[in-house]
Amino acid sequence: LKMHYLQVQLGFMEINAPTIAEAAETLVGGGATRVVAAPYFLQLGGHVAEDLPGAVTAVREHHPETVFTLADYLSYDPLLLGVVRTR
Repeated sequence: LKMHYLQVQLGFMEINAPTIAEAAETLVGGGATRVVAAPYFLQLGGHVAEDLPGAVTAVREHHPETVFTLADYLSYDPLLLGVVRTR
């Protein structure tokens, strides 16, 4: 299965910019018709369980013509230990 990603945009829950809503605006403004939000979190917490679904719901309501999907959060993977060791 070959997939092409035409745009990649970071969006942050707090402290940093752009916000999730701002990132969505950039993607939709750039012509995206499908957006997949891939949460970069290692554990299930408030952001993953509540804040992110709420943010995605809000952008869905603001852009009903665009398909927004919230993927599973990154979670723990034993391969991450190799990355930590390398760094």
